[in-house]
Amino acid sequence: MNRFKFQESDVRKVQNHLQSGAKITENDIGLPKWAQRLKKPAVRKVAHGRLALFEGSLEIVPVQRVDEVLRELMLDSGSDMPLSRDSGYYVLQKRYLGISRRALMAFLAKQTDLPVSYTHLTLPTSDLV
Repeated sequence: MNRFKFQESDVRKVQNHLQSGAKITENDIGLPKWAQRLKKPAVRKVAHGRLALFEGSLEIVPVQRVDEVLRELMLDSGSDMPLSRDSGYYVLQKRYLGISRRALMAFLAKQTDLPVSYTHLTLPTSDLV
């Protein structure tokens, strides 16, 4: 599923199809190709009364909402999201579909105000001054 780009309009189409009580079959016309590959699709309410499309326990994030979701995760004070690319992606792939490692790196590159600690060599201090 990581090879597909989820567009917001396509996600909305699949949500409406599932909310009408229909199941996704191969003969459905008008649904995107990735919708037929979903094994356990479901529409659930998430924060702020918003409806989201889920594949099992993973929320499907459209391309248009990637920055919004990452901003929510990174800048929340109680978040457990690491600020590095690989460990952050490890956490993301357990919760979301549709956020690539490249998108995460692009988002992290834009964040200049995030407190990232780098290890620096300590400079010797001189007592002769």
